[in-house]
Amino acid sequence: MKKISLCSLFIFSLIFISYSQFTFGQAKIELKNMEIDWGDVNYQVLLSEKIVFTNTGKDTLKISNVRAGCGCTTVPGYSENIAPGDTGYIGFDLNIKTYNGKVSKSISFTTNDPETPRVTYLLKCNVIRPFIITPRYISFDKLYVDEEGQSTTIIKNTSKFDAQIDSIEISLPLLKINLKAGDTIKAGESYSLVSSLTPAEKGHIRCNIKIYVTHPDEKVIDVSAYGRAIVRSKE
Repeated sequence: MKKISLCSLFIFSLIFISYSQFTFGQAKIELKNMEIDWGDVNYQVLLSEKIVFTNTGKDTLKISNVRAGCGCTTVPGYSENIAPGDTGYIGFDLNIKTYNGKVSKSISFTTNDPETPRVTYLLKCNVIRPFIITPRYISFDKLYVDEEGQSTTIIKNTSKFDAQIDSIEISLPLLKINLKAGDTIKAGESYSLVSSLTPAEKGHIRCNIKIYVTHPDEKVIDVSAYGRAIVRSKE
C-alpha cells in the first residue's frame, strides 16, 4: 500500500510539474487596446503610430506574420522577440491621401501566446478634404478634331473658409476653364468647373490643372483631364 501511495504521489508530481510548466512557462501578450481612432484628420497627413504591447508571461513572446490590410498601410519595423516583462511594438504608416470620409483599416499578426495566437488591430479615422471634386477627373467622352468639346466637374468647398483663387496653371494651352484669378469658392458651396477644349489633332489628351488658392488648409486644388480626339467621319 505504501509503495502504491509513493508511486501515485510521484505520478501526481510529474503531472503537476508538467502542468505548471505549460501554464506558467508560456508567453502572454497584453495590449492596452485593440484599435486606434484618430478622429478627424486632414487627407494630407501621413498617420504614423506604434502598436505597443507587453509580454506578461514567463517565456519569450514571438511576433510573426505581420500583415497590413491594404496597400495604403506599411509596416517599416516591429519587435520579433520580446523577453518576459519587456515591451514590444509594431510601427506602421497609414497613407490616407486618396480617401475621404470614414476609413477603417487593420493590421494583423500572430504570436506564440496560446491564449491569443492571432491579433487584429483596427485603424480608424475620418478623412477631411477641404475640397471634393466630383467626378474626380475631367473626362472628355467625345472629342472631334477642330470642334469644341465641354466637360463639367463640381468643386465643393467643404470647409468653413472661403477660398480665393490666386492663379491657375493649365498644362495644355488649348484647354480653357471658366474659373479665373480673383474668383472665390465660398465655404460650404459648390462651383461648376466647366472645361472647354478644341483639339487640333487626333490622339489621346492628358492635362493637369492647378488652381492656387488662399485657404488655411489647402494651397492648391489639382484637377486632371483626360480624353481622346478623333476625326469626324464624313458622310
